[in-house]
Amino acid sequence: MYVEIIARSGAVISEVPPGHTVLKGLFPARNRIISGISLGIVVTEGAQDSGSLITARLAAEQGREVFAVPGPITSYLSVGPSKLIKQGAKIVTEVGDILEEFNIKNEISKIKNSNKISNNGRTLSPEEEKLVGLLTQGEMLYDEIIRESGLPASEVGSLLSLMELGGIIRALGNGKYGLNSG
Repeated sequence: MYVEIIARSGAVISEVPPGHTVLKGLFPARNRIISGISLGIVVTEGAQDSGSLITARLAAEQGREVFAVPGPITSYLSVGPSKLIKQGAKIVTEVGDILEEFNIKNEISKIKNSNKISNNGRTLSPEEEKLVGLLTQGEMLYDEIIRESGLPASEVGSLLSLMELGGIIRALGNGKYGLNSG
């Protein structure tokens, strides 16, 4: 995968050499790099001892913003975000909460107005059209979208994020996406 990323003008950042065996103990180092090159991190789910809490701790130590999405108190996957909120993480209930924190609040309406599927004159890219076409068949898991679209995972992730910001699709939780009905 790293060869393909580099071939597409991407970058691979790692503390281990190419071809090194993936080991569970290496995940914290990877997550430290991820949080280090990010403005902030958002924890949507995580158990009491999840890796997402390690990443949140590393981000806080690096002076990054830490956001958490509150979840149902009956879910063990809500324990992590709840713990972070108690420790001072910023609560996220919509994407605007994050954009506002980074002082790009004025861009929210531009994004929403320019990215909707409507008669506003914006044309979807062929890749966006492909994803919309898949989601018109019904809700799909992220991995299914990647498999069915034939697009690289990184591109699907970026497209889904932008389309969610634009109100075209919505994340339904647990890696599932659907078209926005509103």
